[in-house]
Parts: sequence; structure tokens; C-alpha cells
Amino acid sequence: MSFAARRLVASDAEAYRGLRIEGLQDSPASFGSSLAEEIDKPASAWVDRLDKGFVFGLFDADGLVGTAGFYREAMLKSAHRGHLVGVYVSPGSRGQGGADLLIAAVIAEARRHVLQLHLA
Repeated sequence: MSFAARRLVASDAEAYRGLRIEGLQDSPASFGSSLAEEIDKPASAWVDRLDKGFVFGLFDADGLVGTAGFYREAMLKSAHRGHLVGVYVSPGSRGQGGADLLIAAVIAEARRHVLQLHLA
């Protein structure tokens, strides 16, 4: 299977929401938030999330099948640190190198913004 990774933009917000909800149902222990916290968020909240830090999406021929996010610490003394968060690949697309591609894309972009990247 062939994958492509790119940074998600506002027009990807609905697909991102759908995959995030899938992830919260499929692998709830992998996320810092719960399905109950995110299921009823308005569309604008998903666009806003894409504007804070960044989220890369993993795409196959059918659309978005994975995500990996990044955020930078907000405090002045720790703004040199960023965090890789929310790595998720749909079960049907796992085991094919997609997560590696996503993580590499986030690391490459994070190098432009921070000195340290924390993986969780």
C-alpha cells in the first residue's frame, strides 16, 4: 500500500474529527482526552486544533488513515520543547510503515520549531 503524509489544513478538519473519534473508540488508552470530551465539539474546535501546533495526516487512496500531532510548550523558558502526540493509524492500515512515515514528517517539521522533541 502506498501512503503520503502531509500537514493537515482547515479543509481536512472533518476527516480529522472522524479519524480522531475512531481512535478514541478503538484505542482510548492512547490519548490524553476521552471520547466524551471530544464527541460533541463543534466543527470550529477541530479547525482551531489544526491551527495550534500542527497535525500531520497519513493518506492512502481512500483518504485519511492516520494522524500525528505536535505542540510547542507555551512558557518562555520551555518554548524550546515540543511534544509528539496523538499518533494513530486505523487498524486496517497498520503494519505497513505508515506510522513511521507520520513520525518522520513530524520530526522533520519540529526541527524547524524546537530544540527538543518529547515523544509520548
